[in-house]
Amino acid sequence: MTFQTQPSPGASRPQGYLKEDFRFFHLKDLGKGPYEYHHHDFLKILILLNGNVSYSIEGRSYRLMPWDIVLVDRGQIHRPEPDPARPYERLILYLSPAFLEAHKHADSDLTLCFRTASYRHSQVLRFTDEEIRPMAALLKQLEAETNSQTGDFAAPLFSRLLCLEFLILLNRACLSSCGSY
Repeated sequence: MTFQTQPSPGASRPQGYLKEDFRFFHLKDLGKGPYEYHHHDFLKILILLNGNVSYSIEGRSYRLMPWDIVLVDRGQIHRPEPDPARPYERLILYLSPAFLEAHKHADSDLTLCFRTASYRHSQVLRFTDEEIRPMAALLKQLEAETNSQTGDFAAPLFSRLLCLEFLILLNRACLSSCGSY
């Protein structure tokens, strides 16, 4: 882990928007960048699939490995720093605070992984293959459902359930192993 000076608050600008409960992306870029520092009004989970990437969050820089999970809370200043000579492939899940609040119960706060990351001063989670495998399968299914053009019965509801199941598994893995970077 390397440390970097944090940009001044005026150097960051809000980026992106989220009108839905959540949004899921699978992106692959080559030669794109450099990315500017920015922040969001929603929560973001990034899973690196491929690339030579560092990720800066709130003045800290993390060197990522495949299947590292990056947690970016609302308002945190961040930016990816990919090697433009290598493909930068990642999964991104944007989460509405209202969506997470609606599913909050006394024993199941789905933002626990974000709070744990903040407490541990590490926004990157790194899990074992055994812990990642079920989450990866859910993400693959969520991607297929999100990109489906067939209009399958209850597709939005099923996508919502897959997203919630992923968040539950992520928080369980975080609680059981605290697989922080």
